[in-house]
Amino acid sequence: MSEKRKLVWKEDEYSVGNAEMDEQHKLIFTIINELFANESSKSKMEVLTELIDYSNVHFSSEEDMLNDTSYAERFDHALLHDEYNKRLVYFLDHIDDIDIEEIYDYARLWWSSHVLVEDMKYKNN
Repeated sequence: MSEKRKLVWKEDEYSVGNAEMDEQHKLIFTIINELFANESSKSKMEVLTELIDYSNVHFSSEEDMLNDTSYAERFDHALLHDEYNKRLVYFLDHIDDIDIEEIYDYARLWWSSHVLVEDMKYKNN
């Protein structure tokens, strides 16, 4: 995978000011890169399943945190998570018919944008 396309965690750029969320985001970035790099012994279906499963763990943690702080946009934020999850489940259901680069690009762009735009909204909440 070219370094240009790799999803690279940059603390000063992606940190949302919450250590737990930052660590979860870092792991998600790693799983996404593993999906495209295909350097592991896991199949693309296994890696995509891992991404879906861990994303759901993260979404649950994040939504709990947003509820605990009565974050005003928490319901809209949860809807974004649901839309993402539906898209990844679609990819999983059609894994043999969809190019892995399409899945990778979707996940890479979605997470980068989600953290930089949506998650940054709660950074100073």
